[in-house]
Amino acid sequence: MNIRFLVAVVCMAVGAPATPGFAHVPAEFLEVFSVHAALPVDHDVDLKTAVDQARRESKVTGPTYFAHSTAAMGRSSGETPAFTNWYAIVDPVDQPRRSVSVLDLVRGSKEKMLTLGKAEFLLCPSQSITTGAPAPIPDGLDFYKAYRVVDGPKVSMAVSVGGSGSSQRQLGKPLYVCIATQQWHHEATVTPSHPRDCFVVYELDEVKAESTVSTIDQFGLNELRRTKSVWLCVHGAILTKLVD
Repeated sequence: MNIRFLVAVVCMAVGAPATPGFAHVPAEFLEVFSVHAALPVDHDVDLKTAVDQARRESKVTGPTYFAHSTAAMGRSSGETPAFTNWYAIVDPVDQPRRSVSVLDLVRGSKEKMLTLGKAEFLLCPSQSITTGAPAPIPDGLDFYKAYRVVDGPKVSMAVSVGGSGSSQRQLGKPLYVCIATQQWHHEATVTPSHPRDCFVVYELDEVKAESTVSTIDQFGLNELRRTKSVWLCVHGAILTKLVD
């Protein structure tokens, strides 16, 4: 693991100022882009969230997606930009489906129940590199596993999303719930700072977004070529008691 990045990850223990309804908000919205990595990574890590029955070794590959904080739904993108690199979990394991109650800014207090299937991605906090030192990581931005939503309410609404070249985008159904995860990687162990923290990933009408971004995460430096803006992550909180 990159030592400088590890120090930044270990220091992510204190939450950001609270927004009504949430204990902390590392980022309210993340715009997700499909990407091609200049240096594709294949690696093994051990992961466990509160919905997993046991710690499990997972092979991850990517990054296949990249996300950054964005303004949306009339809210700003926040003071400290947030970035995540998304690694696909190879041959994700089937597990018992579980329904969880999740509160977020899109569905509000209605239709909070989402049924989760297998975990398909590992989200790693990353740092953007332009010139000089990497950008800081927002307090409370954890590692997350993205679980496929197999049953949830239909959503269809126009939302404003900044930075995608379109002032209004069509928001669709929830695709994933990203739950903070423990991770064991070489000699380093990372524990979630906020286990009930999550992001709900909604489909968006796709918009071309061709550009490159240089990032660093636990697997090292990489250059990612963005192709399309595809999803919107919305910060949320898990209301269901997860630890039996």
